[in-house]
Amino acid sequence: MFAKIITTVLVMLYLLQPIMQIQINAMTVKLENPLGDNLEISDATSKFNLKFNKKAMLPMYVPFEISYSGASLDETHLTISYFNQKTNQIMIIHVFPSANDNLKGSVSTSEKEIKLTDGTKAVYYHYPNEVADRIHFIKDGLEYRIGLSKTSNKVSVSTLVMVADSLRK
Repeated sequence: MFAKIITTVLVMLYLLQPIMQIQINAMTVKLENPLGDNLEISDATSKFNLKFNKKAMLPMYVPFEISYSGASLDETHLTISYFNQKTNQIMIIHVFPSANDNLKGSVSTSEKEIKLTDGTKAVYYHYPNEVADRIHFIKDGLEYRIGLSKTSNKVSVSTLVMVADSLRK
């Protein structure tokens, strides 16, 4: 638990810096994007689409003004990040190829099965001790995991559903 708190504090301190300088082997590297994502969203999405032969969807709605955005791609998934520097709100979307249409079997008391506007089954995750609320669902062979940071503004399931409903190819 203590390690999780320290990690969260370190991430937040990192995100509060608009431009950081890091010493790496006597070299100074400037990081312009506090998210650390090294790709433009369009570039990462295009690479993901080619790699997995599926078209990832992007949100047309973000529930805050975007100061920074970026993306990263690894062997298993695409990550898209949005950040508001004034409010410290962060929204992160992970997109994974999915072999089936099942999210998981059981749902705990901190999880709620819901449906998106188009009838897609989803699971809403609200754990009081976590820094973000999330919604997970599978659409067109891709699993989407959308997380929205808990700031002074309360994150609601309807806000996450609005983001999910706004996804477009």
